[in-house]
Amino acid sequence: MRTRPVTARSRDRGVAGSSAATAPDRRRDIAWLQRTAGNQATVRLLQRTPVAPADYFKGIVAKSAADPEWDPKWTRALNGIAARDDLAVHFGATIDDASESDAARVIRVLTGLKVLSYEKPNPYIAAIDAVRWHFGIESNSGGSGFGSLDTSGKEFEGRPAFPAITQATITLKAGQHRRHILAWHDIREFMQLAYGVHRDTVITTIAQVADRPGPGADMAFADAWEHVMKGREKTHNTAPTLSDPEWLKIALFVMNGNPRNLWPGKGRINSALNTAQMAMNEKLAAVTTFAGLGQLAEEWMAGKGKEVYKTATRAAAEMLMQEGTKVYSLWEYQGRRPDQEQPLVKDVVSRVSRHIVSNLEIDVFGDNKEQNEHIQALSKQLLEPRMIIDNVVRNPGLIAAVEPRFIAFAIREFLSYAPT
Repeated sequence: MRTRPVTARSRDRGVAGSSAATAPDRRRDIAWLQRTAGNQATVRLLQRTPVAPADYFKGIVAKSAADPEWDPKWTRALNGIAARDDLAVHFGATIDDASESDAARVIRVLTGLKVLSYEKPNPYIAAIDAVRWHFGIESNSGGSGFGSLDTSGKEFEGRPAFPAITQATITLKAGQHRRHILAWHDIREFMQLAYGVHRDTVITTIAQVADRPGPGADMAFADAWEHVMKGREKTHNTAPTLSDPEWLKIALFVMNGNPRNLWPGKGRINSALNTAQMAMNEKLAAVTTFAGLGQLAEEWMAGKGKEVYKTATRAAAEMLMQEGTKVYSLWEYQGRRPDQEQPLVKDVVSRVSRHIVSNLEIDVFGDNKEQNEHIQALSKQLLEPRMIIDNVVRNPGLIAAVEPRFIAFAIREFLSYAPT
Protein backbone atom coordinates (compact mmCIF):
# COMPACT_ATOMS: atom_id res chain seq x y z
CA MET A 1 0.00 0.00 0.00
CA ARG A 2 1.44 3.36 -1.03
CA THR A 3 1.65 6.02 1.67
CA ARG A 4 1.57 9.74 1.23
CA PRO A 5 5.06 11.30 1.61
CA VAL A 6 5.66 13.35 4.76
CA THR A 7 6.04 17.05 3.91
CA ALA A 8 6.87 20.08 6.02
CA ARG A 9 3.22 21.08 5.93
CA SER A 10 1.95 17.67 7.08
CA ARG A 11 4.49 17.59 9.92
CA ASP A 12 3.32 21.04 11.08
CA ARG A 13 -0.27 19.86 11.01
CA GLY A 14 0.62 16.84 13.11
CA VAL A 15 2.16 19.05 15.77
CA ALA A 16 -0.77 21.48 15.79
CA GLY A 17 -3.30 18.66 15.99
CA SER A 18 -6.10 21.09 15.24
CA SER A 19 -8.68 20.48 12.53
CA ALA A 20 -9.58 24.17 12.64
CA ALA A 21 -5.99 25.12 11.84
CA THR A 22 -5.77 22.73 8.87
CA ALA A 23 -9.18 23.40 7.31
CA PRO A 24 -8.15 26.59 5.45
CA ASP A 25 -5.08 24.81 4.08
CA ARG A 26 -7.22 21.92 2.87
CA ARG A 27 -9.64 24.32 1.18
CA ARG A 28 -6.73 26.04 -0.58
CA ASP A 29 -5.30 22.66 -1.61
CA ILE A 30 -8.64 21.53 -3.04
CA ALA A 31 -9.12 24.80 -4.91
CA TRP A 32 -5.61 24.53 -6.35
CA LEU A 33 -6.17 20.94 -7.45
CA GLN A 34 -9.45 21.87 -9.12
CA ARG A 35 -7.79 24.72 -11.02
CA THR A 36 -4.86 22.50 -12.02
CA ALA A 37 -7.15 19.70 -13.21
CA GLY A 38 -9.18 22.21 -15.18
CA ASN A 39 -6.06 23.72 -16.75
CA GLN A 40 -4.71 20.29 -17.68
CA ALA A 41 -8.02 19.29 -19.23
CA THR A 42 -8.00 22.53 -21.27
CA VAL A 43 -4.45 21.86 -22.45
CA ARG A 44 -5.40 18.34 -23.52
CA LEU A 45 -8.35 19.72 -25.47
CA LEU A 46 -6.16 22.31 -27.19
CA GLN A 47 -3.65 19.59 -28.10
CA ARG A 48 -6.26 17.40 -29.73
CA THR A 49 -5.42 17.04 -33.41
CA PRO A 50 -7.98 14.86 -35.21
CA VAL A 51 -6.61 13.54 -38.51
CA ALA A 52 -7.82 11.17 -41.20
CA PRO A 53 -6.93 7.50 -40.48
CA ALA A 54 -4.44 7.35 -43.37
CA ASP A 55 -2.64 10.45 -42.06
CA TYR A 56 -2.69 8.96 -38.54
CA PHE A 57 -0.70 5.87 -39.60
CA LYS A 58 1.65 7.84 -41.88
CA GLY A 59 2.18 10.35 -39.07
CA ILE A 60 3.38 7.66 -36.67
CA VAL A 61 5.99 6.62 -39.24
CA ALA A 62 7.09 10.22 -39.83
CA LYS A 63 7.49 10.93 -36.11
CA SER A 64 9.21 7.71 -35.03
CA ALA A 65 10.94 5.97 -37.96
CA ALA A 66 14.31 7.68 -37.29
CA ASP A 67 14.54 6.09 -33.84
CA PRO A 68 16.91 3.08 -33.68
CA GLU A 69 14.25 1.17 -31.72
CA TRP A 70 11.85 1.51 -34.64
CA ASP A 71 11.38 -1.76 -36.53
CA PRO A 72 11.55 -1.26 -40.36
CA LYS A 73 8.77 -3.84 -40.70
CA TRP A 74 6.50 -1.42 -38.84
CA THR A 75 6.93 1.15 -41.62
CA ARG A 76 5.80 -1.32 -44.28
CA ALA A 77 2.85 -2.46 -42.17
CA LEU A 78 1.56 1.03 -41.33
CA ASN A 79 2.00 2.34 -44.88
CA GLY A 80 0.15 -0.71 -46.19
CA ILE A 81 -2.75 -0.09 -43.81
CA ALA A 82 -2.77 3.63 -44.68
CA ALA A 83 -3.29 2.67 -48.35
CA ARG A 84 -6.56 0.81 -47.64
CA ASP A 85 -9.68 2.45 -49.05
CA ASP A 86 -12.01 1.30 -46.25
CA LEU A 87 -10.25 2.92 -43.27
CA ALA A 88 -13.19 5.17 -42.38
CA VAL A 89 -15.41 2.09 -42.05
CA HIS A 90 -13.13 0.58 -39.43
CA PHE A 91 -11.63 3.62 -37.69
CA GLY A 92 -14.14 6.40 -38.27
CA ALA A 93 -13.61 9.67 -40.15
CA THR A 94 -10.87 10.95 -37.82
CA ILE A 95 -8.49 9.78 -35.09
CA ASP A 96 -6.91 12.03 -32.47
CA ASP A 97 -3.17 11.48 -32.88
CA ALA A 98 -2.40 12.95 -29.44
CA SER A 99 -4.84 10.74 -27.54
CA GLU A 100 -3.82 7.51 -25.82
CA SER A 101 -7.47 6.50 -25.54
CA ASP A 102 -7.79 6.80 -29.32
CA ALA A 103 -4.56 4.80 -29.66
CA ALA A 104 -6.09 2.06 -27.49
CA ARG A 105 -9.17 2.11 -29.74
CA VAL A 106 -6.97 1.82 -32.84
CA ILE A 107 -5.20 -1.19 -31.29
CA ARG A 108 -8.57 -2.87 -30.62
CA VAL A 109 -9.61 -2.38 -34.26
CA LEU A 110 -6.26 -3.63 -35.55
CA THR A 111 -6.58 -6.69 -33.30
CA GLY A 112 -9.95 -7.47 -34.88
CA LEU A 113 -8.50 -7.07 -38.38
CA LYS A 114 -5.57 -9.30 -37.41
CA VAL A 115 -7.93 -12.16 -36.60
CA LEU A 116 -9.67 -11.78 -39.96
CA SER A 117 -6.47 -11.59 -42.01
CA TYR A 118 -4.97 -14.58 -43.81
CA GLU A 119 -1.86 -12.69 -44.96
CA LYS A 120 1.55 -14.17 -44.14
CA PRO A 121 3.21 -12.47 -42.39
CA ASN A 122 0.21 -10.80 -40.79
CA PRO A 123 0.74 -6.99 -41.18
CA TYR A 124 -1.62 -6.19 -38.31
CA ILE A 125 0.72 -7.81 -35.77
CA ALA A 126 3.47 -5.36 -36.80
CA ALA A 127 1.01 -2.44 -36.88
CA ILE A 128 -0.20 -3.18 -33.33
CA ASP A 129 3.39 -3.32 -32.07
CA ALA A 130 4.16 -0.02 -33.83
CA VAL A 131 1.20 1.84 -32.30
CA ARG A 132 1.94 0.41 -28.86
CA TRP A 133 5.59 1.39 -29.05
CA HIS A 134 4.86 4.89 -30.39
CA PHE A 135 2.48 5.66 -27.53
CA GLY A 136 4.31 3.64 -24.86
CA ILE A 137 1.38 1.27 -24.30
CA GLU A 138 2.23 -2.04 -22.61
CA SER A 139 1.45 -5.31 -24.36
CA ASN A 140 -1.73 -7.20 -23.51
CA SER A 141 0.47 -10.14 -22.60
CA GLY A 142 0.95 -8.64 -19.15
CA GLY A 143 4.11 -7.75 -17.32
CA SER A 144 6.23 -10.35 -19.09
CA GLY A 145 5.63 -12.70 -21.98
CA PHE A 146 6.36 -13.62 -25.58
CA GLY A 147 3.98 -10.89 -26.74
CA SER A 148 3.58 -10.94 -30.54
CA LEU A 149 6.83 -12.84 -31.16
CA ASP A 150 6.40 -15.52 -33.83
CA THR A 151 9.28 -17.82 -34.83
CA SER A 152 7.24 -20.44 -36.68
CA GLY A 153 7.70 -19.02 -40.18
CA LYS A 154 10.69 -18.39 -42.43
CA GLU A 155 10.61 -14.73 -41.39
CA PHE A 156 10.50 -14.09 -37.64
CA GLU A 157 7.90 -11.51 -36.58
CA GLY A 158 6.80 -9.51 -33.56
CA ARG A 159 8.30 -8.39 -30.28
CA PRO A 160 8.34 -9.99 -26.80
CA ALA A 161 7.87 -8.23 -23.48
CA PHE A 162 10.84 -7.95 -21.12
CA PRO A 163 11.62 -10.65 -18.53
CA ALA A 164 10.62 -9.78 -14.98
CA ILE A 165 14.28 -9.63 -13.91
CA THR A 166 14.98 -7.04 -16.62
CA GLN A 167 12.04 -4.91 -15.56
CA ALA A 168 13.34 -4.98 -11.98
CA THR A 169 16.93 -4.23 -13.03
CA ILE A 170 16.29 -1.52 -15.64
CA THR A 171 13.76 0.69 -13.85
CA LEU A 172 12.05 3.58 -15.61
CA LYS A 173 11.03 7.13 -14.80
CA ALA A 174 7.99 8.80 -16.35
CA GLY A 175 8.34 9.12 -20.12
CA GLN A 176 11.20 6.61 -20.40
CA HIS A 177 11.52 3.36 -22.35
CA ARG A 178 14.06 0.56 -22.08
CA ARG A 179 16.23 1.29 -25.08
CA HIS A 180 18.47 -1.29 -26.78
CA ILE A 181 22.05 -0.46 -27.75
CA LEU A 182 21.79 -3.02 -30.56
CA ALA A 183 18.21 -2.75 -31.77
CA TRP A 184 15.80 -5.58 -31.01
CA HIS A 185 14.91 -6.07 -34.68
CA ASP A 186 18.62 -6.61 -35.52
CA ILE A 187 18.86 -9.32 -32.85
CA ARG A 188 15.74 -10.97 -34.25
CA GLU A 189 16.99 -10.78 -37.86
CA PHE A 190 20.39 -12.19 -36.90
CA MET A 191 18.74 -15.19 -35.27
CA GLN A 192 16.50 -15.67 -38.30
CA LEU A 193 19.46 -15.60 -40.71
CA ALA A 194 21.68 -17.75 -38.49
CA TYR A 195 18.98 -20.37 -37.94
CA GLY A 196 18.28 -20.56 -41.68
CA VAL A 197 21.89 -21.57 -42.46
CA HIS A 198 23.38 -22.84 -39.18
CA ARG A 199 20.37 -24.53 -37.60
CA ASP A 200 22.27 -27.09 -35.51
CA THR A 201 24.68 -24.51 -34.12
CA VAL A 202 21.86 -22.16 -33.13
CA ILE A 203 19.63 -24.73 -31.41
CA THR A 204 22.52 -26.56 -29.71
CA THR A 205 23.96 -23.29 -28.34
CA ILE A 206 20.58 -22.20 -26.96
CA ALA A 207 20.02 -25.59 -25.30
CA GLN A 208 23.51 -25.62 -23.76
CA VAL A 209 23.14 -22.15 -22.23
CA ALA A 210 19.59 -22.90 -21.06
CA ASP A 211 20.89 -25.99 -19.28
CA ARG A 212 23.34 -23.91 -17.22
CA PRO A 213 22.38 -20.22 -17.42
CA GLY A 214 24.46 -17.66 -15.57
CA PRO A 215 23.34 -15.22 -12.86
CA GLY A 216 20.34 -13.13 -13.82
CA ALA A 217 19.85 -15.05 -17.03
CA ASP A 218 18.71 -18.05 -14.98
CA MET A 219 15.66 -16.04 -13.89
CA ALA A 220 14.97 -14.92 -17.46
CA PHE A 221 15.16 -18.52 -18.70
CA ALA A 222 12.79 -19.63 -15.93
CA ASP A 223 10.44 -16.86 -17.00
CA ALA A 224 10.65 -18.03 -20.64
CA TRP A 225 10.03 -21.68 -19.68
CA GLU A 226 6.89 -20.66 -17.81
CA HIS A 227 5.59 -18.90 -20.93
CA VAL A 228 6.33 -21.97 -23.05
CA MET A 229 4.33 -24.16 -20.67
CA LYS A 230 1.40 -21.73 -20.64
CA GLY A 231 1.40 -21.74 -24.42
CA ARG A 232 1.42 -25.53 -24.48
CA GLU A 233 -1.53 -25.67 -22.10
CA LYS A 234 -3.56 -23.51 -24.46
CA THR A 235 -2.80 -25.73 -27.47
CA HIS A 236 -2.81 -29.03 -25.54
CA ASN A 237 0.76 -29.68 -26.70
CA THR A 238 2.23 -32.72 -24.92
CA ALA A 239 5.37 -33.22 -27.05
CA PRO A 240 8.24 -34.63 -24.93
CA THR A 241 10.84 -32.25 -26.38
CA LEU A 242 10.90 -28.59 -27.34
CA SER A 243 10.37 -27.68 -30.96
CA ASP A 244 12.73 -25.35 -32.81
CA PRO A 245 10.21 -22.44 -32.70
CA GLU A 246 9.95 -22.90 -28.92
CA TRP A 247 13.75 -22.86 -28.48
CA LEU A 248 13.97 -19.76 -30.66
CA LYS A 249 11.25 -17.98 -28.68
CA ILE A 250 13.05 -18.74 -25.43
CA ALA A 251 16.35 -17.44 -26.80
CA LEU A 252 14.93 -14.27 -28.31
CA PHE A 253 12.95 -13.50 -25.15
CA VAL A 254 16.13 -13.77 -23.04
CA MET A 255 18.29 -11.90 -25.58
CA ASN A 256 15.78 -9.07 -25.83
CA GLY A 257 15.98 -8.52 -22.06
CA ASN A 258 19.77 -8.58 -21.66
CA PRO A 259 20.61 -5.70 -19.24
CA ARG A 260 24.03 -5.34 -20.87
CA ASN A 261 22.26 -4.15 -24.02
CA LEU A 262 19.66 -1.88 -22.38
CA TRP A 263 19.48 1.58 -20.83
CA PRO A 264 16.57 3.75 -19.67
CA GLY A 265 16.02 6.81 -21.87
CA LYS A 266 13.37 9.07 -23.33
CA GLY A 267 10.56 7.22 -25.05
CA ARG A 268 11.35 8.65 -28.47
CA ILE A 269 14.36 10.64 -29.64
CA ASN A 270 12.57 11.95 -32.80
CA SER A 271 14.87 12.58 -35.76
CA ALA A 272 18.05 13.62 -33.94
CA LEU A 273 20.07 10.62 -35.12
CA ASN A 274 18.80 10.89 -38.68
CA THR A 275 19.57 14.62 -38.79
CA ALA A 276 23.10 14.07 -37.46
CA GLN A 277 23.74 11.31 -39.98
CA MET A 278 22.63 13.43 -42.96
CA ALA A 279 24.50 16.56 -41.82
CA MET A 280 27.75 14.68 -41.27
CA ASN A 281 27.62 12.84 -44.58
CA GLU A 282 26.94 16.13 -46.37
CA LYS A 283 30.08 17.63 -44.81
CA LEU A 284 32.14 14.57 -45.72
CA ALA A 285 30.96 14.57 -49.33
CA ALA A 286 32.39 18.08 -49.82
CA VAL A 287 35.94 17.10 -48.77
CA THR A 288 38.45 16.47 -51.59
CA THR A 289 41.87 17.30 -50.07
CA PHE A 290 43.92 16.31 -47.04
CA ALA A 291 43.78 19.94 -45.90
CA GLY A 292 39.99 19.69 -46.02
CA LEU A 293 40.10 16.51 -43.93
CA GLY A 294 42.12 18.29 -41.28
CA GLN A 295 39.80 21.30 -41.20
CA LEU A 296 36.72 19.11 -40.84
CA ALA A 297 38.36 17.10 -38.05
CA GLU A 298 39.10 20.33 -36.15
CA GLU A 299 35.53 21.59 -36.67
CA TRP A 300 34.01 18.33 -35.43
CA MET A 301 36.39 18.08 -32.49
CA ALA A 302 34.96 21.42 -31.28
CA GLY A 303 31.68 19.50 -30.96
CA LYS A 304 29.02 22.21 -31.08
CA GLY A 305 25.29 21.48 -31.21
CA LYS A 306 23.00 18.91 -29.62
CA GLU A 307 24.47 16.17 -27.42
CA VAL A 308 23.82 13.48 -30.06
CA TYR A 309 25.61 15.53 -32.72
CA LYS A 310 28.53 16.42 -30.45
CA THR A 311 29.13 12.81 -29.43
CA ALA A 312 28.94 11.56 -33.02
CA THR A 313 31.15 14.30 -34.51
CA ARG A 314 33.88 13.92 -31.90
CA ALA A 315 34.06 10.18 -32.55
CA ALA A 316 34.16 10.85 -36.30
CA ALA A 317 36.87 13.52 -35.84
CA GLU A 318 39.10 11.01 -34.07
CA MET A 319 38.64 8.53 -36.91
CA LEU A 320 39.26 11.26 -39.52
CA MET A 321 42.58 12.14 -37.93
CA GLN A 322 43.61 8.51 -37.47
CA GLU A 323 42.67 7.31 -40.97
CA GLY A 324 43.71 10.58 -42.64
CA THR A 325 47.17 10.46 -41.06
CA LYS A 326 47.76 6.88 -42.25
CA VAL A 327 46.66 7.59 -45.82
CA TYR A 328 48.55 10.90 -45.93
CA SER A 329 51.74 9.05 -44.98
CA LEU A 330 51.12 6.63 -47.87
CA TRP A 331 50.53 9.53 -50.27
CA GLU A 332 53.74 11.24 -49.10
CA TYR A 333 55.70 7.99 -49.46
CA GLN A 334 54.43 7.65 -53.07
CA GLY A 335 55.71 11.13 -53.92
CA ARG A 336 52.63 13.32 -53.21
CA ARG A 337 51.26 12.87 -56.71
CA PRO A 338 48.43 15.44 -57.24
CA ASP A 339 46.31 12.98 -59.23
CA GLN A 340 46.29 10.55 -56.28
CA GLU A 341 45.21 12.99 -53.55
CA GLN A 342 41.47 13.08 -54.27
CA PRO A 343 41.02 9.28 -54.67
CA LEU A 344 42.91 8.66 -51.40
CA VAL A 345 40.89 11.33 -49.57
CA LYS A 346 37.63 9.88 -50.90
CA ASP A 347 38.67 6.46 -49.60
CA VAL A 348 39.09 7.94 -46.11
CA VAL A 349 35.74 9.74 -46.44
CA SER A 350 34.03 6.48 -47.46
CA ARG A 351 35.39 4.61 -44.43
CA VAL A 352 34.44 7.35 -41.98
CA SER A 353 30.99 7.64 -43.56
CA ARG A 354 30.38 3.89 -43.11
CA HIS A 355 31.59 4.19 -39.53
CA ILE A 356 29.17 7.05 -38.83
CA VAL A 357 26.19 5.24 -40.31
CA SER A 358 26.99 2.08 -38.34
CA ASN A 359 27.43 3.90 -35.03
CA LEU A 360 24.37 6.09 -35.41
CA GLU A 361 22.32 2.93 -35.90
CA ILE A 362 23.67 1.67 -32.57
CA ASP A 363 21.63 3.44 -29.89
CA VAL A 364 24.28 4.87 -27.55
CA PHE A 365 23.23 8.52 -27.40
CA GLY A 366 21.53 9.64 -24.20
CA ASP A 367 19.86 12.81 -23.02
CA ASN A 368 22.93 14.40 -21.39
CA LYS A 369 26.70 14.06 -20.97
CA GLU A 370 26.52 11.87 -17.85
CA GLN A 371 24.07 9.46 -19.46
CA ASN A 372 26.19 9.34 -22.61
CA GLU A 373 29.25 8.36 -20.59
CA HIS A 374 27.30 5.56 -18.85
CA ILE A 375 25.93 4.22 -22.13
CA GLN A 376 29.28 4.42 -23.91
CA ALA A 377 30.86 2.40 -21.08
CA LEU A 378 27.99 -0.10 -21.13
CA SER A 379 28.28 -0.51 -24.91
CA LYS A 380 31.78 -2.00 -24.54
CA GLN A 381 30.45 -5.06 -22.69
CA LEU A 382 28.90 -6.73 -25.72
CA LEU A 383 31.05 -5.04 -28.36
CA GLU A 384 32.46 -8.17 -30.05
CA PRO A 385 29.20 -10.17 -30.30
CA ARG A 386 27.41 -6.98 -31.35
CA MET A 387 29.90 -6.50 -34.19
CA ILE A 388 29.26 -10.06 -35.38
CA ILE A 389 25.49 -9.57 -35.31
CA ASP A 390 25.69 -6.15 -36.96
CA ASN A 391 27.93 -7.49 -39.74
CA VAL A 392 25.55 -10.38 -40.47
CA VAL A 393 22.47 -8.15 -40.51
CA ARG A 394 24.13 -5.52 -42.77
CA ASN A 395 25.44 -8.26 -45.13
CA PRO A 396 22.84 -11.07 -45.03
CA GLY A 397 24.25 -12.76 -48.13
CA LEU A 398 27.44 -13.58 -46.26
CA ILE A 399 25.81 -15.66 -43.51
CA ALA A 400 26.87 -18.96 -45.11
CA ALA A 401 30.53 -17.88 -44.92
CA VAL A 402 30.38 -17.02 -41.19
CA GLU A 403 32.06 -19.73 -39.12
CA PRO A 404 29.66 -21.52 -36.72
CA ARG A 405 31.90 -20.69 -33.75
CA PHE A 406 31.23 -16.96 -34.27
CA ILE A 407 27.47 -17.61 -34.43
CA ALA A 408 27.66 -19.63 -31.20
CA PHE A 409 29.78 -16.96 -29.49
CA ALA A 410 27.36 -14.13 -30.34
CA ILE A 411 24.32 -16.11 -29.17
CA ARG A 412 26.02 -17.27 -25.96
CA GLU A 413 27.08 -13.73 -25.05
CA PHE A 414 23.64 -12.24 -25.65
CA LEU A 415 22.11 -15.00 -23.51
CA SER A 416 24.43 -14.06 -20.62
CA TYR A 417 23.34 -11.29 -18.30
CA ALA A 418 26.75 -11.01 -16.64
CA PRO A 419 30.17 -10.94 -18.36
CA THR A 420 31.43 -14.49 -19.02
